[in-house]
Amino acid sequence: MVSGTWVWCVLRRRRMVLPLTLAALWAAGPAMAAPADERAVTPGMAEAEVIRILGLPKGTFGYETTRRLLYDHGAAVFIDGKLARFEIRPSRETQASSPETPPEAPDMGSAPPADSPREEKELARIPGDLSVTVGSPRNERGAGEGVDTGSLCAFHLGRHEVTKALWDEVYAWATQHGYLFDNPGSGKGPRHPVHSVNWYDSVKWCNARSEKEGLGPCYTVDGETYRNGKHDDVACDWAARGYRLPTEAEWEKGARGGLRGQPFPWGGTITHGDANYRSGAGEPYDASATSGFHPDYASADYPCTSPVCSFPPNGYGLYDVAGNVYEWCWDWFGNGSAPVPAVEELPELVPGPCRVVRGGCWFYSACCCRVTNRGCCTPGYEIHFLGFRLAQTGP
Repeated sequence: MVSGTWVWCVLRRRRMVLPLTLAALWAAGPAMAAPADERAVTPGMAEAEVIRILGLPKGTFGYETTRRLLYDHGAAVFIDGKLARFEIRPSRETQASSPETPPEAPDMGSAPPADSPREEKELARIPGDLSVTVGSPRNERGAGEGVDTGSLCAFHLGRHEVTKALWDEVYAWATQHGYLFDNPGSGKGPRHPVHSVNWYDSVKWCNARSEKEGLGPCYTVDGETYRNGKHDDVACDWAARGYRLPTEAEWEKGARGGLRGQPFPWGGTITHGDANYRSGAGEPYDASATSGFHPDYASADYPCTSPVCSFPPNGYGLYDVAGNVYEWCWDWFGNGSAPVPAVEELPELVPGPCRVVRGGCWFYSACCCRVTNRGCCTPGYEIHFLGFRLAQTGP
């Protein structure tokens, strides 16, 4: 069990980022005015000096060389101990004219940042939450994950699993630009999820798509963009705007769709009308009138996947977060039974034998499709019920 709480927060805000000429933005008008003491803060200041001027922060988020100190009017962002910028929060007047999405309200189509080619329909904005609970009580039927709590800032998550068609498009580009994969990827059809790709392939593919679309890749090895080989010391730049795998906490937050306290994104039971999984009589949570593999997609030849978006979405507009194929996450499985946050400074995040997979699949039972269910596979493993979903850092 992870001790204390975990925090995962993005390092950038849209519209309100102050450039190095701080006075220019503070002079922009009353809606973005800052107190006099914050105007005394200048780029290059040491963290201790900023704290002397502004006082102790209300919160602190830190990732590797980047830290954010949170205050009433914004956040001081430090890189290597020096102030890089101060992010101003909008005033109450600005908020009244442009309200933020409530923490648990579905957000079905947020506009992408100006520097991202992301299509609105492909990735959904998942709202931040100051109090996120992941995992399940140990007395829940079929469960044993334990419960952990923390905070999440807003991020973006793929509305569906990466399809074979999209995989092939990026794969073809990548193999002509220095990328080497262990597996070419398989799929039952263009709109079916790609499968039989290992964790290394998935991470490299994320980098390839980022580079193909002109975005900064997230994953590096020894400071270089990760394009080939099997490396367990892959580092993630959480501030990069490229594509990546979701953290385990992000995946579960998105999979719940805003619904708390239920084993599935829609409620307490599951049927073949909800998801593509293998139903069995007497299985916990299983209320399906049909048994075995899904009757619409079962075939003599594996896999029995379904085209993405074949079932109703959850409250955030995400499809197939239960069933179809298991999905790779960033995290190592960890040394406890609770979800481990993707914060590299935590002692729990030492390389382990397995990476986390989530979501259940067509091959396994109802219990495996619970939003809290945790599975794990060695990062070099590939099989016909394992794929992935994209995530992207963003406000």
